[in-house]
Amino acid sequence: IDLRKTVQDSLYAYSLYQSGLCYEMLNENDRAIAVYLDALRVKAIVNSELANLEIPSRLAVAYTRVDENAVAEKYYSQTKKYIEQLKKDKVRFSSSKEYYAETLFQMGTIANDYKTSQENNSDFSSYLRSIRYSQDYLMLVLELNVQPFASHALNQMVNNFQRTFDFIKNVPAQQLEDQVVAERDRQS
Repeated sequence: IDLRKTVQDSLYAYSLYQSGLCYEMLNENDRAIAVYLDALRVKAIVNSELANLEIPSRLAVAYTRVDENAVAEKYYSQTKKYIEQLKKDKVRFSSSKEYYAETLFQMGTIANDYKTSQENNSDFSSYLRSIRYSQDYLMLVLELNVQPFASHALNQMVNNFQRTFDFIKNVPAQQLEDQVVAERDRQS
């Protein structure tokens, strides 16, 4: 990033994007958002998929994690709209199936170290929203049926469901006098 700061070309934007992925993995979502937004401000982005697909998809996930759902939904809608436009251009989409399978797989791969607290329902809700976004992209990879990305996407989807189920299964029941009511509350 520092080497390209004065040039501010597409490599600079891509470096910012990669930096955002690192911050996402470290669970530093505010910093990830900041560098993703900086990457979008670079005028020299040549790869429209980076600006219209990858960065907005990552912003949607990052904004859900900081509980800014309206902003997250804006970026998710922007990404979905671009995907719909791509799917209409059948020649472009089918001639670059491998490229889009890899790109969509990367978009659908969320930071697996995303920490959710058993006590924090809004934390879990943001996790579920990020999974929802992820599953949409992974489903498109399955539809493209390009290996090895389709297999990896299926594994990622199964892992997402398993992690969600494990989280729900391990939510502790409240300490109430009536254990039936406590169990019902835990299940809901």
